[in-house]
Amino acid sequence: MRKLVTAFTVSTMILTMSSFAFASEANLTFKEAKDLAQSNSIVLGTIDKKIDLQDRITSNAQVASKNLDLDAYVSDSQYLSDGKKKDLTPAQEERKLRDLKDTKADEVVNVEVATVKAYVTLRNQIDAAKNDQVALDTAKAELAAKQKQLDLGQITNSDLNKYKIVVQELELALVKANRVIVQSEMELNKLVGNPLDLEITLAGTVDLEIEEIIYDIEKLVMVGRTNADEVVTAQDNLDLHMLEMKVIKKYSRYELPDNFEDMEENQLDLEQKLAEAKDDAEVKIRSDYNALLNKKDDVTIAQLRYDLSFETYEITKLKANLGLLTFLDVQKATDDLRSKNEALNQAKLDLYTSKLTYDQYISNFQ
Repeated sequence: MRKLVTAFTVSTMILTMSSFAFASEANLTFKEAKDLAQSNSIVLGTIDKKIDLQDRITSNAQVASKNLDLDAYVSDSQYLSDGKKKDLTPAQEERKLRDLKDTKADEVVNVEVATVKAYVTLRNQIDAAKNDQVALDTAKAELAAKQKQLDLGQITNSDLNKYKIVVQELELALVKANRVIVQSEMELNKLVGNPLDLEITLAGTVDLEIEEIIYDIEKLVMVGRTNADEVVTAQDNLDLHMLEMKVIKKYSRYELPDNFEDMEENQLDLEQKLAEAKDDAEVKIRSDYNALLNKKDDVTIAQLRYDLSFETYEITKLKANLGLLTFLDVQKATDDLRSKNEALNQAKLDLYTSKLTYDQYISNFQ
């Protein structure tokens, strides 16, 4: 099979243009875009501030717990409240801090996924617009040649109109492509913190190639039933609830609070949710893995379709050079090739970003 085609080499294959021909204009690499997106993310910035605040709150709760000496000569309610501050509050605040850190880790990947999509989409659209311009220039040259043939009586007005329509279609396609580029520039500018109307030129590419999807699923399932995010959350909820019950029993001097029986019932609910979370984690591990395999198959299918279209394009060009087919036939083959290339690039992008998300999900329990 021919080497896989990326979004950044399609112009070479279709129009014999180098994908690096415009590198001197570029001023934003993907790494720069990713770093800027993370540093300029309002969500990440807010989470960082919350982590700093929660870190101080947690430290204060730990110090207060250590320094708190319970006074036996207080009301029962005050004695229980002090007991919670000593033995429960630090654990509750530590839990909040862990949750914030986990949220940040997930958001970092979300920002990377958004940046990959924005960067690759803009790169593809810029390449497509350049191809549109080359196709338009070629079509105009063909139209001029056909006009001369009409003047010599070699073709009819009907024949000439076919070329005029192609030129008009390509002109409109180029206008539309440039509008789409402006929209995509705004999306990327928003991510990296630039003024929204800033014109962006890109340097380099994003390697979207994923050769294989290899995971030890049975091991992931075994560990994930304990360490997956939803399982850890459910376990923390149960542990904190049981700790609270333990603290209440410890610091209730004469009788338990009226709602203690409700807390015992809530424990059963939390135990059920933990069991369900373990099953949900296994389902997610297996189903998302299968989804990755399906996306890898989508890439393979898209590649086969591209290869077939490329062969058709090459044969069409050869026949056109021999006078057996016209420019219009070549244009149809070119349009089909570019359509297949777009589908291939989208399939690769879907696989790449889905794998980023999956890898983040399993990162805590491999």
